[in-house]
Amino acid sequence: MLDQTLKDLNCLSYAPVNPLLVYVMGLEAAKSRDATDAERQRMGQILREAMGARAYGWSAQRTAPGSGFDVHRDYDGSPFASDLTTNETALALASVLKDYDHSFIQTLVTRAVPTDDLPHIEDLARVSDSVIVFNAVATDSRQPTLRKDTFAWVRRCQLEGLKGVRPVLQHRRRLLPHSGKWMDVLGRFGAVAGSHPGVQRAEAAKFSSPAHRAAMEASPPIVFPP
Repeated sequence: MLDQTLKDLNCLSYAPVNPLLVYVMGLEAAKSRDATDAERQRMGQILREAMGARAYGWSAQRTAPGSGFDVHRDYDGSPFASDLTTNETALALASVLKDYDHSFIQTLVTRAVPTDDLPHIEDLARVSDSVIVFNAVATDSRQPTLRKDTFAWVRRCQLEGLKGVRPVLQHRRRLLPHSGKWMDVLGRFGAVAGSHPGVQRAEAAKFSSPAHRAAMEASPPIVFPP
Protein backbone atom coordinates (compact mmCIF):
# COMPACT_ATOMS: atom_id res chain seq x y z
CA MET A 1 0.00 0.00 0.00
CA LEU A 2 2.76 2.45 0.89
CA ASP A 3 4.58 1.69 -2.35
CA GLN A 4 1.43 2.53 -4.33
CA THR A 5 0.67 5.77 -2.46
CA LEU A 6 1.69 9.02 -4.16
CA LYS A 7 4.26 10.92 -2.15
CA ASP A 8 5.14 14.59 -2.00
CA LEU A 9 6.83 17.08 0.26
CA ASN A 10 4.79 18.24 3.25
CA CYS A 11 6.34 21.37 4.73
CA LEU A 12 5.17 23.88 7.31
CA SER A 13 6.89 27.04 8.47
CA TYR A 14 6.93 27.75 12.19
CA ALA A 15 7.74 30.95 14.03
CA PRO A 16 10.75 30.03 16.22
CA VAL A 17 10.25 30.94 19.88
CA ASN A 18 13.91 31.07 20.96
CA PRO A 19 14.94 33.96 18.65
CA LEU A 20 11.61 35.63 19.37
CA LEU A 21 12.43 35.72 23.08
CA VAL A 22 15.95 37.04 22.47
CA TYR A 23 14.77 39.66 19.96
CA VAL A 24 12.17 41.12 22.30
CA MET A 25 13.91 40.73 25.67
CA GLY A 26 17.61 40.72 24.82
CA LEU A 27 19.86 37.71 25.29
CA GLU A 28 20.78 38.26 28.95
CA ALA A 29 17.24 39.06 30.05
CA ALA A 30 15.75 36.15 28.10
CA LYS A 31 18.03 33.79 30.01
CA SER A 32 17.68 35.34 33.45
CA ARG A 33 14.02 36.25 34.00
CA ASP A 34 10.49 35.75 32.76
CA ALA A 35 8.94 38.06 30.17
CA THR A 36 6.88 41.00 31.34
CA ASP A 37 3.30 41.51 30.22
CA ALA A 38 4.49 44.21 27.80
CA GLU A 39 7.12 41.88 26.35
CA ARG A 40 4.57 39.10 25.94
CA GLN A 41 2.29 41.53 24.14
CA ARG A 42 5.14 42.50 21.78
CA MET A 43 5.93 38.83 21.11
CA GLY A 44 2.28 38.26 20.33
CA GLN A 45 2.34 41.11 17.81
CA ILE A 46 5.38 39.64 16.07
CA LEU A 47 3.80 36.18 16.10
CA ARG A 48 0.71 37.61 14.42
CA GLU A 49 2.94 39.20 11.77
CA ALA A 50 4.53 35.79 11.20
CA MET A 51 1.12 34.14 10.90
CA GLY A 52 0.14 36.79 8.39
CA ALA A 53 3.23 35.84 6.39
CA ARG A 54 1.98 32.22 6.33
CA ALA A 55 3.64 30.76 9.37
CA TYR A 56 1.56 27.90 10.71
CA GLY A 57 2.22 28.38 14.41
CA TRP A 58 5.30 28.28 16.60
CA SER A 59 8.02 25.85 17.56
CA ALA A 60 10.05 25.67 20.74
CA GLN A 61 12.53 23.45 22.53
CA ARG A 62 11.74 23.74 26.25
CA THR A 63 14.07 21.36 28.04
CA ALA A 64 14.88 22.50 31.54
CA PRO A 65 18.55 22.38 32.62
CA GLY A 66 19.22 19.12 34.43
CA SER A 67 16.07 17.46 33.08
CA GLY A 68 18.09 14.82 31.24
CA PHE A 69 16.71 15.96 27.89
CA ASP A 70 18.64 19.23 27.64
CA VAL A 71 20.84 17.85 24.89
CA HIS A 72 21.01 20.89 22.60
CA ARG A 73 22.86 23.94 23.88
CA ASP A 74 23.47 27.53 22.88
CA TYR A 75 26.73 28.67 21.30
CA ASP A 76 28.47 28.93 24.69
CA GLY A 77 27.15 25.68 26.16
CA SER A 78 24.40 27.37 28.18
CA PRO A 79 20.67 26.58 27.82
CA PHE A 80 18.68 28.32 25.11
CA ALA A 81 16.32 31.09 26.18
CA SER A 82 13.38 28.88 25.24
CA ASP A 83 14.65 26.22 27.66
CA LEU A 84 14.30 28.74 30.48
CA THR A 85 11.01 30.37 29.56
CA THR A 86 7.99 29.78 31.78
CA ASN A 87 4.71 28.01 31.15
CA GLU A 88 2.96 31.38 31.50
CA THR A 89 4.89 32.87 28.58
CA ALA A 90 4.31 29.75 26.49
CA LEU A 91 0.57 29.96 27.21
CA ALA A 92 0.55 33.64 26.26
CA LEU A 93 2.07 32.75 22.88
CA ALA A 94 -0.36 29.85 22.53
CA SER A 95 -3.33 32.15 23.09
CA VAL A 96 -2.41 34.12 19.96
CA LEU A 97 -3.05 31.05 17.80
CA LYS A 98 -6.70 30.64 18.79
CA ASP A 99 -7.59 33.32 16.23
CA TYR A 100 -6.32 31.17 13.35
CA ASP A 101 -7.79 28.05 11.81
CA HIS A 102 -4.51 26.59 10.52
CA SER A 103 -2.28 26.70 13.58
CA PHE A 104 0.20 24.21 15.00
CA ILE A 105 2.54 24.11 18.00
CA GLN A 106 5.60 21.90 17.67
CA THR A 107 7.35 21.47 21.00
CA LEU A 108 9.49 19.37 23.26
CA VAL A 109 8.64 20.05 26.90
CA THR A 110 10.61 18.62 29.82
CA ARG A 111 10.37 20.95 32.77
CA ALA A 112 11.87 20.80 36.24
CA VAL A 113 8.84 18.86 37.54
CA PRO A 114 8.26 16.10 34.94
CA THR A 115 4.72 15.31 36.15
CA ASP A 116 3.69 18.80 35.02
CA ASP A 117 4.77 18.31 31.40
CA LEU A 118 1.78 16.52 29.90
CA PRO A 119 -0.86 18.63 31.71
CA HIS A 120 0.93 21.73 30.41
CA ILE A 121 0.84 20.41 26.85
CA GLU A 122 -2.88 19.80 27.29
CA ASP A 123 -3.22 23.42 28.44
CA LEU A 124 -1.36 24.58 25.32
CA ALA A 125 -3.83 22.65 23.18
CA ARG A 126 -6.85 24.11 24.99
CA VAL A 127 -5.64 27.71 25.02
CA SER A 128 -4.46 27.72 21.40
CA ASP A 129 -7.13 25.47 19.87
CA SER A 130 -4.21 24.19 17.78
CA VAL A 131 -2.72 20.90 16.78
CA ILE A 132 0.18 20.00 19.07
CA VAL A 133 3.06 18.26 17.31
CA PHE A 134 4.47 16.48 20.34
CA ASN A 135 8.18 15.67 20.51
CA ALA A 136 8.56 12.83 20.85
CA VAL A 137 7.36 9.27 21.32
CA ALA A 138 10.52 7.22 21.63
CA THR A 139 10.76 3.60 20.69
CA ASP A 140 13.81 1.70 21.79
CA SER A 141 14.83 -1.82 20.89
CA ARG A 142 16.00 -2.25 24.48
CA GLN A 143 12.67 -1.05 25.93
CA PRO A 144 9.93 -2.18 23.52
CA THR A 145 7.05 -1.00 25.75
CA LEU A 146 8.43 2.51 26.27
CA ARG A 147 5.93 4.13 23.92
CA LYS A 148 2.73 2.66 25.38
CA ASP A 149 2.14 5.18 28.17
CA THR A 150 2.57 8.10 25.79
CA PHE A 151 0.22 6.61 23.21
CA ALA A 152 -2.35 6.06 25.99
CA TRP A 153 -2.07 9.73 26.92
CA VAL A 154 -2.47 10.81 23.27
CA ARG A 155 -5.58 8.67 23.00
CA ARG A 156 -7.04 10.17 26.18
CA CYS A 157 -6.45 13.68 24.81
CA GLN A 158 -8.33 12.75 21.65
CA LEU A 159 -11.24 11.27 23.60
CA GLU A 160 -11.47 14.43 25.71
CA GLY A 161 -11.96 16.48 22.57
CA LEU A 162 -8.64 18.30 22.35
CA LYS A 163 -8.19 19.50 18.79
CA GLY A 164 -5.16 17.36 18.21
CA VAL A 165 -2.08 15.99 19.90
CA ARG A 166 0.07 14.38 17.23
CA PRO A 167 3.16 12.49 18.33
CA VAL A 168 6.49 12.51 16.52
CA LEU A 169 8.01 9.04 16.47
CA GLN A 170 11.67 8.51 17.25
CA HIS A 171 13.31 5.09 17.07
CA ARG A 172 16.68 4.24 18.55
CA ARG A 173 18.35 0.93 17.87
CA ARG A 174 21.69 1.58 19.55
CA LEU A 175 23.63 3.99 21.68
CA LEU A 176 25.33 6.93 20.07
CA PRO A 177 29.12 6.92 19.96
CA HIS A 178 31.38 9.67 21.21
CA SER A 179 32.51 11.55 18.12
CA GLY A 180 32.56 15.07 16.83
CA LYS A 181 29.38 14.35 14.88
CA TRP A 182 27.43 13.77 18.10
CA MET A 183 28.95 16.49 20.27
CA ASP A 184 25.78 18.56 20.13
CA VAL A 185 23.64 15.64 21.27
CA LEU A 186 26.07 14.58 23.98
CA GLY A 187 26.80 18.07 25.23
CA ARG A 188 25.19 17.60 28.63
CA PHE A 189 27.34 14.71 29.85
CA GLY A 190 29.98 15.63 32.40
CA ALA A 191 33.33 16.10 30.72
CA VAL A 192 31.70 16.14 27.31
CA ALA A 193 29.64 19.15 28.34
CA GLY A 194 32.88 20.90 29.17
CA SER A 195 33.79 20.71 25.50
CA HIS A 196 30.47 21.73 24.04
CA PRO A 197 30.22 24.05 22.25
CA GLY A 198 32.13 27.32 22.40
CA VAL A 199 34.78 29.47 20.89
CA GLN A 200 36.80 27.30 18.55
CA ARG A 201 40.15 28.04 20.16
CA ALA A 202 38.88 27.20 23.63
CA GLU A 203 37.24 24.05 22.31
CA ALA A 204 40.45 22.97 20.60
CA ALA A 205 42.38 23.56 23.81
CA LYS A 206 40.04 21.29 25.73
CA PHE A 207 40.39 18.52 23.18
CA SER A 208 44.17 18.83 23.32
CA SER A 209 44.18 18.06 27.04
CA PRO A 210 44.95 14.37 27.69
CA ALA A 211 43.12 14.51 31.02
CA HIS A 212 40.00 15.98 29.41
CA ARG A 213 40.01 13.43 26.60
CA ALA A 214 40.33 10.62 29.16
CA ALA A 215 37.37 12.02 31.10
CA MET A 216 35.29 12.15 27.92
CA GLU A 217 36.15 8.55 27.06
CA ALA A 218 35.01 7.51 30.52
CA SER A 219 31.63 9.25 30.11
CA PRO A 220 28.70 6.98 29.18
CA PRO A 221 27.75 7.37 25.49
CA ILE A 222 23.98 7.60 25.91
CA VAL A 223 21.34 10.04 24.74
CA PHE A 224 18.76 9.64 27.48
CA PRO A 225 19.13 8.56 31.10
CA PRO A 226 18.73 4.80 31.64
